[in-house]
Amino acid sequence: MVTATSTRQMPVADQLRRAAELDALRLQRALTASEQAEADNLADRAYHRAWRAMQRDHGAQLAARLVAQAPRTLGPWNTGNAA
Repeated sequence: MVTATSTRQMPVADQLRRAAELDALRLQRALTASEQAEADNLADRAYHRAWRAMQRDHGAQLAARLVAQAPRTLGPWNTGNAA
């Protein structure tokens, strides 16, 4: 059995495999308290991985928009170097 604290060291592929194992167990019987805690921990980690990926994508899209706007908004008349 994998404890909740050791999932911190577990590679993502192993976390996904273990979550699937716990889901299969859940279909057969009620999970023990430690198994439920582990399943909750793995679900929380999966949620945050997805959230971070979404934030990275959003940041990349925003950066691309800002780069595309830069030539228009930072023309020589808008640099603050007025004579």
